[in-house]
Amino acid sequence: MLQTQSAFCDYLDGIKAELDRTSALGVFEELGKNIQSAEELKRDIAEAELVVPVVGAFSSGKSTLINSFLGSDYLPVNITPETALATELRYSDSERVEAIMKNGESDRYAIAEIGAIKEKAAQYQYVEVFLNSEQLKGIAPLVLVDMPGFDSPLDLHHRAILTYLARGSHYAVLISVEEGTVTQSAHRQLSEFDEFDKPFSVFLSKANLRSESEVQEIAQNIQDRLEDDFDFADAVVPVGKDGGDSLDRMFRAIDPEELFTRLYRPSLEGHFFDIDGSLNTWISSLKKDESENQEAIDELAAGIRDLEQKKDAMIRDVRSRYSTTRANDIVERVGADLNNAVEELTGIALSSGEDAFQRHMSEILRSSLVSHVKTEMEQLNRQIVEDLSRSVKGIDHILSSYTSNENWLEKAMYSAPQLLSEGSAILKGVGGAVKGGRNLYRVLTTTLAITTSFVMPILELFIIFLPDIIGYFQKRRQEEQIRNQLIGTVIPSIKSKLRSELPKDFEDQVNGLINENAVALDSQIKAKQSEIAEAEQAKKDALQDIGQTIADLTSIRENIRLLATPVLFAQQGERT
Repeated sequence: MLQTQSAFCDYLDGIKAELDRTSALGVFEELGKNIQSAEELKRDIAEAELVVPVVGAFSSGKSTLINSFLGSDYLPVNITPETALATELRYSDSERVEAIMKNGESDRYAIAEIGAIKEKAAQYQYVEVFLNSEQLKGIAPLVLVDMPGFDSPLDLHHRAILTYLARGSHYAVLISVEEGTVTQSAHRQLSEFDEFDKPFSVFLSKANLRSESEVQEIAQNIQDRLEDDFDFADAVVPVGKDGGDSLDRMFRAIDPEELFTRLYRPSLEGHFFDIDGSLNTWISSLKKDESENQEAIDELAAGIRDLEQKKDAMIRDVRSRYSTTRANDIVERVGADLNNAVEELTGIALSSGEDAFQRHMSEILRSSLVSHVKTEMEQLNRQIVEDLSRSVKGIDHILSSYTSNENWLEKAMYSAPQLLSEGSAILKGVGGAVKGGRNLYRVLTTTLAITTSFVMPILELFIIFLPDIIGYFQKRRQEEQIRNQLIGTVIPSIKSKLRSELPKDFEDQVNGLINENAVALDSQIKAKQSEIAEAEQAKKDALQDIGQTIADLTSIRENIRLLATPVLFAQQGERT
């Protein structure tokens, strides 16, 4: 277990031990929810993995590189793009292969049968290979993933990319020395990583096929471009037949402690905020008289009613106020990106034919949709939160008074990423058969979850739709004819299809966002209401000396703050 992982688990044990003391004080019910959440968060952290997808074009040497790292040819290297599957590699004493279907069920194979799985690739979503490997054991909790190449079948490639865009912690990107540069496909993939602030390392594979001087020149050119486009500060690492040593050095260079902190500290900070607010609410409620507490409960109840009315109004107005304009904006921006790529697409149509054209067109669509859906959803989510919060702004003084946090309402909505439940409507289509779904859902942010769930069905639609609008490539045409056809027919047809399909799906996502945010805010307010009522009832029951209870709760709160300071807040300047 990582030091950070262990420290976070120890911290949560300490939190639970302090909160356990509250049960003896008669204040267990609401604070007991924080005990349960501490247990769940600890379980997530203890079981967490840091997924490292290895990405590149077909035949860029991904499987060869990984086999070199493992010291044995576990992964078949003679597969075709049509039989490529994302393959996760984990350490285990019990060696086996588990092929995961789209419905989440799995078939088990012996390690020696891994090559046979390619004959059934269409049946599976991805593959897990469990190896008794010291190399895999040594890099745990990092999990290697051999990804399908850029030129694998469109549905397989897009689903793998979007799935591991959500799950990946760090990416190893291979660019073959034979390509000699950052291809458009690779650049678009790197743009998606950059869009979601996903770190990556870059390898120049098959370096043994060129002279050392050529390799160094190509590596430097690639590095210069990545620095210009993505502020990439690391070196591009050439790898030959002994590339496994370089991959091993990359894993050693990756700071899993930092990755783990980036992944889980926001959840821990949000958890601390909830606990601290709950304890302060109890303490404040015990200090106030009955009339003050009842007035607060009544005002919070009015706030809940206002919130429900605002949510209903927002859903009624979702099309005119939130979704239609933004959906149209996405369509226009995707169209602009396609128009900017006309020369690239024309060249591909002339030199590589219909299949290559479809692949590049769908890549541009995916990259464009990911970028613009993310931007719109981020802005939309902020607007929804602001609109909902504004509807209950009148109770902010109460919440701030009882929690000892100024502007508590704003902090409650913005202090940590919103965590979505496994049954969340806006997560429909994300994860699917992904193993460890509970862990995945708890670390996904709203924007990434929506983007990946929203984009994939659109891409699947266009995979079916594209052949119908590019049938002209079956006939020989001149460059200018192709260019004019793209501008005059193909791109307008794509925009028209998007405009007909996107608004309904977009509206569903917006409704999901409104409901998720409303439920989150409603639960926060109701928790405060319940805490105040429970504290008032405790005073009436007089089972404990109230002064002593206040002192005990104050002690628990201070102890929890002491536990949190070195783990969560000691290095605020270094937070990612």
